[in-house]
Amino acid sequence: MPDIFLDITQIKTLLGYAPVYMMVDKIHIQENESYTGTKYVSANEPYFIGHFPNNPVLPGVLQVEAMFQTAVVAIKHQNKGTNQFPLLAGTKRVKFRKPVVPGDQLDINISISDPSNEVIIVNCSIKMEGEITSEAQLEIKFINYSFPPEELPEVNKQLSLIQAKSNFNELNLIDIQKIIPHRYPFIFIDKVFIENDQMDKIKSVSGLKNVTANETLTLSCHKQNLFMTNTILIEIIAQAGCVGMLHSPENKDKIIYFMSIDNASFFTPVTPANRLVVHAELKSIKEKFGKCVGKIFISNTLVAEAQFKFAIMNPE
Repeated sequence: MPDIFLDITQIKTLLGYAPVYMMVDKIHIQENESYTGTKYVSANEPYFIGHFPNNPVLPGVLQVEAMFQTAVVAIKHQNKGTNQFPLLAGTKRVKFRKPVVPGDQLDINISISDPSNEVIIVNCSIKMEGEITSEAQLEIKFINYSFPPEELPEVNKQLSLIQAKSNFNELNLIDIQKIIPHRYPFIFIDKVFIENDQMDKIKSVSGLKNVTANETLTLSCHKQNLFMTNTILIEIIAQAGCVGMLHSPENKDKIIYFMSIDNASFFTPVTPANRLVVHAELKSIKEKFGKCVGKIFISNTLVAEAQFKFAIMNPE
C-alpha cells in the first residue's frame, strides 16, 4: 500500500468529535500502517493569548491532546470504535523535555496496542527536529456517551465545609491572576481556597471551576453534546495547585512549569452545568521542585485524578 496523507478534513471526519483546539494538521500513514501526525505551531493560536502571555509556550496538556487526537484518528482509520465516544481514560509516564514555541513543527509518533482491547494502550512521543519534546503512554476507551449526575446541594455542602476551616483564605479570580500568569482563554479556575496550619504553612488547597455553555474556547463537541476535554482537567488541577504553591511568601513572583505527569485517570465526561470541586495536595521534593496529587469531583463523583511534578522558577 502506498503512503497516505490525511488532510484536516479527513482528520476531523475520523476524529468523531469537534475539539476545542485542533492539535494535529495532517497525518502520514506509511506502508506498514504506522501513523505520524504533524502539528505546525502558530503564534495566532488562541491559547497563546492566555498561557504565559509574555513568553508564549505550548501548554504541556495540549501536547498530550495532540497525541490523543492522532491516536484516535489512527484507531478509527482501522475501523475500531467508529460510532462511540473516544475517551482518554488515563495517562502514564508523561514527560516534558523541552519547550515548544510558535514557529516549531511537531512530529507526533504513536504505537498502538491491540485495538480490539477494551482499553487501548498507545505509546506516544513528540519530536521537533529529531529531538523528543514530550512522551507519554495513553489509555483510550470508546464508550457510549453519558452525562455525569449533578447534585448542586451536595456541591454547595462541600464548599461550605471547605470555607468553615480555620486559617482559611478564599482567593477570587482577581487574586488568582496576581499569582499565576494565565489569562483568558487559558485560565481554568474560578476560585481557590487555601487552608494554612498553625505555622502558617499550606495545609490544603481546593478550587472551584464552574462549567458553562458560554465557554466556546473550553468545550469540545460530540454529536451535539458539549464536554470538556480531559486534558484540560489536568490543567485545572495544575492551576489550583500552582496558586496554592505560589501563594506562599517564599515563592512570591515565581512561576511554575510542568515537568511530568506521572499518572492521570478520567472516569466520566465533564459537561456544562457541572460545578467542579478540586482538591490538591502539594509536596516539596527539593528547593526548586514539587509534587502535586489532585482530584476533581462533581458532587461526590470522582471525575479525574492526576499526579505530576513541577519546577518552581524565577521568571526570565
